Order: sequence, then structure tokens, then C-alpha cells
Amino acid sequence: AVVSTQSTGDEEEEGGGDGELTIDMAKMARPAEFKDPKKTFRGFFEREGRELDYQVTEERTGKSRHFVCKVELPIDTTEPVFAEGSSSKKKDAVLACALNGCHLLDAYNVLRTSRKGNEDIETRGQKLAKNDFYDSDEDTFTDRTGEIEMKRKRRMMKAGVKDSANSSKTHDMLTSELKEMNEEIGKLQKI
Repeated sequence: AVVSTQSTGDEEEEGGGDGELTIDMAKMARPAEFKDPKKTFRGFFEREGRELDYQVTEERTGKSRHFVCKVELPIDTTEPVFAEGSSSKKKDAVLACALNGCHLLDAYNVLRTSRKGNEDIETRGQKLAKNDFYDSDEDTFTDRTGEIEMKRKRRMMKAGVKDSANSSKTHDMLTSELKEMNEEIGKLQKI
């Protein structure tokens, strides 16, 4: 789903999908105010252990130019969720994108998660990596659709981890490994 905001503050929602997080449409209708949306947005990405990457493109129409800024939000849904902002100035497009992202994260109820006291603060990504990229309440035994395993694989791809259990080897790869092992066995027997 892509939520787009122009520098005037208009919002619209395109697409949609059923994910484990649901959007609170009441919050989208009356969005919260943010003193510094870029700082709030950056803080959320840091808390999640993800890198904030604004993708800004410039569109020219005759003599006028228009900047569009887009960021993929690090939330668990079946489809990727993007926040967009656009303006005639690059700085304003980035600001509109950050504001739009804050409103969208707030609507998904993930922006204002509290951290308890002085406990060891661990990012969500670190917790998922410790639990083999399964969320704490996910059970593959009861999942007959395979959705939990698909979410796990998506999380692993986002984290840049390859699933070694599911990597398959070709016949050529296996025969070359066998040949190398036989050569090594031959060298060891000569010693």
C-alpha cells in the first residue's frame, strides 16, 4: 500500500492488503501533530535497527520541476508499505514524506511503542534473529497456509540472511564437492 502526501497535507490511500498489522482509519482521518517529523521518523527507524533511506526522484515538466520522495516502512504486512511526499523543493518533499510516514506508522499503532525502564534495549530485528526470524507468537504447527513461513523468509531477506536449510545444490555442484573430498581423502591417506 502506498500512502501519498503532497506538501499541502492531502492524504490518500492506494491499494491495500491483509497483514498482521491493521491500519486505524480513524487515526488517518485525524492525524496527530508532530513537532519534528524527520526526527520522529528517524528515531523509529533507529529503534527498529533499520537504515532510513529516502529515495528522491526529480520529475521535470517543461521549466518546472517536481520532487517525489519515497520510503519503504519497516512494518510486518503482507505487502510492502511506502510513504511518499512530493513538492517543488527537495527539502519539502523529504519533510512531507517523513510526516506522511509518521502518520502512517501512527495509524498502524507502531510509532509510539514504549521501552520499559533501563532494560537491555534490543531492536526487533535482533529479537527476530535470535528466534530464527519467527515472531514470538507465531506457531508453524497450526499454520496450514504457509503464511508464517513466508513472513519468516521475507524477514530474512530484509535482514540480508540466507536460509541455509532451504538452499539446494545442483548435480554439478555435488559432483565437484565429491571430487574435492575424494582428492583430500587421497592426500590424507598418503600421509
